[in-house]
Order: sequence, then C-alpha cells, then structure tokens
Amino acid sequence: MRIFLPLLLMLSFLSWSCKGTQYASPAEYNKEKIIFGAGGGFTGKYETYSLLSNGQLFYKNSISEQESQVAGLSKKETKAILKKLKDMGFDDMNVEKNGNYNYFIEHNDGENSHKCSWADDKQDVPASLKELHKTLMAFTKMDK
Repeated sequence: MRIFLPLLLMLSFLSWSCKGTQYASPAEYNKEKIIFGAGGGFTGKYETYSLLSNGQLFYKNSISEQESQVAGLSKKETKAILKKLKDMGFDDMNVEKNGNYNYFIEHNDGENSHKCSWADDKQDVPASLKELHKTLMAFTKMDK
C-alpha cells in the first residue's frame, strides 16, 4: 500500500503532463492551423471551424459570435490533413470565386496566411480543394 499511493500519484502526473497544452481559443494559438467552413446565403451566417496543429477543433457561429471547442482530431489525423494540404500545393492556389453561399479554407502557418474561397456554382474550382473541404467538414460531424 505504501508503494501504491506514490506510484499512483506519479502515473497521474505523467498522464496529465503528456496531454500537452490545451488552448482556450484559436486566437491564442500562434502555431499552424487550418480555418474552414461555409456560409452566406439569405442570413449571411458563417460557420467557421479552426483546427489547430495539436488536434484541437473549435467552432464559431458568425451570428452569435460564440466560440466553443468541439471534439478534436488525433495528432495522426491532423498531421495527415496538414500533409495533404501541403502536397496539393494549397498555399500556391489562387481561388477566390465567391457567390451567394461560399466555402472556404484558410491555412495559417503561424506567420503567413493563405485563403481560398468558392461558391457551389463555380465550375473551375480544383476537385482536390473541394475534396479537402469535404474531408474537414466530415470531422466536424463526428462531434454531433
């Protein structure tokens, strides 16, 4: 019993310290992140998600301006998405084809930011960009 309590305390501390830093808001995170979402239309409402490179995922509604953390991604999933973003040459894409209802992805590496946005009715948007957006949005549905 004497050994058990100190061992339990040590394991608890190690478990807690291995989780890494958790952030309360994407605004305070100065490392790599992907901001994505959609909105517009009659209401002008935008739903924005911020995926931090540590896997945390945040949601913000443009009408209420409320921001909350939702279920995040594993570090492996997050790394795979960031790799896909780089492999497809996202930061070199020039896509700004807005319409009534828009979709967007923004990559912020901590220093520089690049954004692509498009509407459903725009035919000349790269399929890889639409597919990445669809993949990102699928992760947001896992929380609901």
